[in-house]
Amino acid sequence: MRGPVRKELMGVFERELQAAWPQFELFDSERDSKTWSWKIAPRLQFFVTVQTLERTDQFVVEVSWSETGDFPWGAMGKVKVDQPQGREILGRLLEKSGRDEPVWDASPDKTAGIAEQLESLRAGERKSIPADEPLSQVLPRVLPLVRDAIGKLEEHGTELFRQVAEVRGITVGDRLKSVR
Repeated sequence: MRGPVRKELMGVFERELQAAWPQFELFDSERDSKTWSWKIAPRLQFFVTVQTLERTDQFVVEVSWSETGDFPWGAMGKVKVDQPQGREILGRLLEKSGRDEPVWDASPDKTAGIAEQLESLRAGERKSIPADEPLSQVLPRVLPLVRDAIGKLEEHGTELFRQVAEVRGITVGDRLKSVR
């Protein structure tokens, strides 16, 4: 992801996440990702991560949990709610519900151009990689994409969190509802 788009994404995502669930606190921040956590019980911590993808203006959101308080690095794709830790890309939860939105894309025309370029290479042809879309077109797309991601987090991610908590006998009630 290009620097200005990444900066806009991270700022907007943090504002929107905090507006919806102020109990999530910044846990870790790197160049291409930010993670927030919420210790919902003494032995259960939820995590939300936004991660940018290289070479595209796309991002994914991850949901995860841990009973130790450590980030569950090795638990990707293990969404068994009775396990001590788990981690999944939010888009994969959407796929399981019949929707296909594994990533959010602020430059869909460029992404389509890259796909066409790869297809032409497979056919033995050469097609140039499309130019980056102007930032003036891309940056305004970030807020609606983040709001969509936060909406999907509320609909699907918090349901996973609820199941994880309930299997441990933790009643979450309205604590997982967005405060917006």
